[in-house]
Amino acid sequence: MGEPENKSSEPVREIQASKEMPSETSSPRKENETEVHIPAAPFIVKQSGSNALAACALVLAALGLGASGFLFVQGQNVLKNQELAFNQKIDKAALGESENAALLKDNLNRQSAIQSELDRLDSGVKANGEQILMTQKAYRELTKGRADWLVDETETILNLAAQQLVLTGNIQTAVGVLEHIDSRLSRFDQAELLPIKQAVSSDLAELKNRPYVDISGTALRLDRLETAVSGLPLILDGVLKPGVQARNEAVSASWWQNVWEKSLGTLKGWSKSAVWKTTMPC
Repeated sequence: MGEPENKSSEPVREIQASKEMPSETSSPRKENETEVHIPAAPFIVKQSGSNALAACALVLAALGLGASGFLFVQGQNVLKNQELAFNQKIDKAALGESENAALLKDNLNRQSAIQSELDRLDSGVKANGEQILMTQKAYRELTKGRADWLVDETETILNLAAQQLVLTGNIQTAVGVLEHIDSRLSRFDQAELLPIKQAVSSDLAELKNRPYVDISGTALRLDRLETAVSGLPLILDGVLKPGVQARNEAVSASWWQNVWEKSLGTLKGWSKSAVWKTTMPC
């Protein structure tokens, strides 16, 4: 506003100076005054219009500056709000990521614990498998050893049964021994015992088909008969002659006495044959 006022005051001062200064002739002064006056008035009018334009421009500039300032402030507020919203979103995302990270860490810890438990179970299964293999091996060795012991036991019992058959001819005892051996052998499934089982079965069938006498039962019966006979009263030889007495005794003898005599004779024959077998060289 100061610059236009200076420009307008300069022509006014020139006009006043021209009026006060003496001139040589009046006509030239008038012409000069008119010449100066004529352009001065429009200049003043033009100067006032420019001031209005300048004022309008200044107002417009102020309004534009205010609007730009308002817009700048609004833009700053919008930018700040956007920045706050963005920061909030980032914080929420960071919080969600932290929660996800915590969940992921928890899951990883659980997986590691499960994996360690699986490793422990796997090692236990391997140890149990090795123990089972060792137990099976020991059982096979023990079974094999029992089979060997059974073979030795069978051989010993068969030798004793053969001796009894040779010495006494007791077939019933031999049959019982073979049946016991057969029952013992039936508990095992080893292939090496199959020939022994077949031999025992064939011998057992052969002995069962042969007739035999119950020697022990016969001996017991003879013992009871001997005890009963020893308690009978004796007939004294008084008057009768020896020949007549013998005939009378033979006639009056009861049937059980005859059986006793026959049985005693048979037993004596068996005892003699047994003694002969024992004394006979092999």
